[in-house]
Amino acid sequence: MENNKEELINAILKKSFNDGKKLKLPCPEALKIAQQLSVNPLEIARICNKRNIRFCQCQLGCFK
Repeated sequence: MENNKEELINAILKKSFNDGKKLKLPCPEALKIAQQLSVNPLEIARICNKRNIRFCQCQLGCFK
């Protein structure tokens, strides 16, 4: 389980970028990671919240 979490965190960090203020993760990338690693997208959200990574390019228009 711990290896899977490390793999998930590494995948999130790899797809995140710094906009000069904060780390951000595009929503489509978050969903791809969830699908590729067979995890619930909410787990991605939990990790991002703990690491202060914000979502952007939301497919629903919730986050810019």
